Amino acid sequence: MSVQNVVFVLDTNWKVLIDLVFLHIKQMLFMGGKSGFDVERGLAATSLREFETAISRVAYGFETLDNFYANASSASVIEDIQVPLLCIQARLCTR
Repeated sequence: MSVQNVVFVLDTNWKVLIDLVFLHIKQMLFMGGKSGFDVERGLAATSLREFETAISRVAYGFETLDNFYANASSASVIEDIQVPLLCIQARLCTR
């Protein structure tokens, strides 16, 4: 077996594994015991905030999007970082 064939096999297996993981996640979220997802609203979202209100907030069990954002924020722990850190953030898109 050539190196190219090995890379292809690994690459193909990796993609299959990723697909299986995402399939499992989708099944847990949408077919499991959780309710409250607004899939139509999530698919029609025109902003990240709209999508996270309909899907992400529910997936992680938060009552409000602000609570979800507060919990996901690094603001409360960033001062404890002990190694050099470069943070890059995109500017706000207002389109």
